[in-house]
Amino acid sequence: MRSIDVCALIIWLSLFSPAGAVTMHICTGESPILPFTTPDAHGIADQLIQQAAKEVGLTIEYHRAPLVRCQAEMRANVSDAYPAAPYTQATASFCVFPMKGTDPDVERAILTRRTLVFRRLGSRTEWSGTRFTDLSTPVLTPSGMNSLPVLLGGLGVRVDSSGKSVEANFAKMLAGRADVAIAPEHSGLAIISQPPYAGKIEALPIPFTSQPYYLIVSKRFYQANSELMDKLWNVIGRLRNAADREPQRKLARKP
Repeated sequence: MRSIDVCALIIWLSLFSPAGAVTMHICTGESPILPFTTPDAHGIADQLIQQAAKEVGLTIEYHRAPLVRCQAEMRANVSDAYPAAPYTQATASFCVFPMKGTDPDVERAILTRRTLVFRRLGSRTEWSGTRFTDLSTPVLTPSGMNSLPVLLGGLGVRVDSSGKSVEANFAKMLAGRADVAIAPEHSGLAIISQPPYAGKIEALPIPFTSQPYYLIVSKRFYQANSELMDKLWNVIGRLRNAADREPQRKLARKP
């Protein structure tokens, strides 16, 4: 959908909104980030946003677009929000994050996304959380995850980012071209649970990265609805923290 069409739709919808009601128009990506966000807004983070919005009396409208277009629409104040983004100074230049002083407030993040180190069975490579040992091959990372090569370069590690997907990198490992690869936790674990990777690739226990993601809003939307947004972020934090604690509660209740 073109930005001009989205703008016209938002204006049309606003004509029929009840007086005093606030509608947040969320631009969501065309590709899912499982299990967190999906194009049809059925991911864990999507459901959390909808639950929190209902609690504070905020109406949510979604449309999908490529990430670059969503960013352009938020810069132009055409779209009001994006469901899950990591904090960067570049993004903070045109969007608002939930803040605690001068830093993003991790207690009000919508999710935490981790990457893990995946190792070919038989390899002796280890990851301590700060450095690799017994590493003799480049570390594989998916193309497009640009922060990973930067972090690995800082560790003095050789990197191969030519693989177009996590599965392509795992196939390279099975072919003996690398000992380890870094991949998003959920997609990597899903892949190694299925043939031909099951029993041949394992995830190391210490995450490589753990990064909070936030519901972000355009500066204009925040300026017009700052009190409501602060309430929404507070509820998101409370609901997410409660959900995070639920597995521990279930374990505590077991005899």
